[in-house]
Amino acid sequence: MVGRIQLDEKTKKARQRGGLWLRRLREDAGLSQRDLAKLIDIDFYTFISQVEIGKGRIPPEKYSVWSKALNVDPHEFAINIVKYYNPFLYDLLFPAGGARNKAGASAKSPLLEIHGLQDEIRELQRLLGEKTLEIARLHERLTESETETAPPPDKASTGAGQGARPRGRKKGA
Repeated sequence: MVGRIQLDEKTKKARQRGGLWLRRLREDAGLSQRDLAKLIDIDFYTFISQVEIGKGRIPPEKYSVWSKALNVDPHEFAINIVKYYNPFLYDLLFPAGGARNKAGASAKSPLLEIHGLQDEIRELQRLLGEKTLEIARLHERLTESETETAPPPDKASTGAGQGARPRGRKKGA
């Protein structure tokens, strides 16, 4: 067939999973198909439906527009789209189980390193957020315990006792 490419089963299944992933992102962003169509500046919201069922694909020049509309990091979005739209390319770029080493390549792919580093950064950000919350709670508990154990203010510290003369009486009277 001219102009029409028959997809193998692996690619068909991957595109369907990609469509489900995109639908989840859209729903998580609280958008209808019409809302998303407006945000990405397309005339027919039915295109969104075609993409979500795996029958259509997002043009590569629109990846950043879609990622922004769906509140996803553009790099993460592009990597996932490649995984779903071109699983063979994805497997070459991001081999699982050290397939590169089996093929005789010793150097890691820069894309693989970046993707791995981003995962590590996300995990560190998550841990930092947990520790920050834990510190805030400890600080709150410390402040509460200090106010509970603090002695009540005495007259000496307020200056009302020593050397003060009673009001209303004149000196020498």
